[in-house]
Amino acid sequence: MVLPSQKVQSDSASLVSFFLCGDALYSLTHPETVPIWKELIKEPGVRIVADYEDLVDMGLIKGVERSGLAQKGSLNTLFINKENAHVSSAGFLHLYSPYMHRHTEKFLALLDDAVSLSIPVSVILYLDAVHLCHSNQVTTEFENIEQGLDKVQQKSLESGLPFIITACQRCSQARGYMHPGTEEDNAAPCFRNGVWISGLSQLIPLFSSAEIVLHADCINIAGNGNEVYILVVTGTPYGTEHAFGAISFAVALSGKNIPTYVIFAEDGAYCYIPAPDSRFCNTVRDIQSVIMATATPGLLEYGVFECSLSERGIIADNEVPEFQVFRPYDIALLMKKLITGGFNVRTLIW
Repeated sequence: MVLPSQKVQSDSASLVSFFLCGDALYSLTHPETVPIWKELIKEPGVRIVADYEDLVDMGLIKGVERSGLAQKGSLNTLFINKENAHVSSAGFLHLYSPYMHRHTEKFLALLDDAVSLSIPVSVILYLDAVHLCHSNQVTTEFENIEQGLDKVQQKSLESGLPFIITACQRCSQARGYMHPGTEEDNAAPCFRNGVWISGLSQLIPLFSSAEIVLHADCINIAGNGNEVYILVVTGTPYGTEHAFGAISFAVALSGKNIPTYVIFAEDGAYCYIPAPDSRFCNTVRDIQSVIMATATPGLLEYGVFECSLSERGIIADNEVPEFQVFRPYDIALLMKKLITGGFNVRTLIW
């Protein structure tokens, strides 16, 4: 997770803080990425904070200590704003199923920390994250997610804190959690209590008042103006639901008149390749058709990293007017425009 415009400690003048946990910690010892971190840390006001518990769990504590690249920290760092005070509210977007992904354990720990710090919380469970809602989870080796959510929810209730857990209706229906004919219901028979189910258009506003929005990989840049989203899609168009899910999320944001940019990077660059003879052409399964149908200048714009195209041998001459081809300099200009415009920039990496 990356949180610019934040302070790490009260005596720090940091303007940009990188908080690394989970697999991201390997980048602090990997020979390909260490030189990049070394260059970044030379910049004034840049701090790198590594989650101490994860460093210990992954056997990286000594290597990171020797490198001197990062200072050890905890998840509480994520809830400190640029005034060095706790944020006033937090939103969480979660995409991953329990037990298969460790993201879920970290997500649960973040919720618990937020409630312990008396921070109101809004949660959107999207894509496979709706599996977190299933009741009667029985585990032996793993932390029980259902019980963990119950504990956090009870703690928030006792503290009188708002704590909202929501699940995407489309994702819940697709995974068999809602009986046929229950589209108007806001509950599913086998979901744990206290989970509200609705479409994205109703869920999106939950984040509008949140000071920060956290995700497995995210950036928050505080501003005094309206919110704007940048969704960076790194997965292939058809290998998983992530690319389509990100676009659906972006469409819901733009439906609330929230400016949104969807940028395809890494393997997401394959979304740039047209497939006019595909059996999915002109259906919702056709990523390019969806992009062409939803692109709106100034509200919902799509782009692709030039370097991601070239690294994969994709020629940038497909003449897709809805795609902007971004060089690193173009991304810098976009971020500068948003920051100087006072926008509250929320970047989520899919």
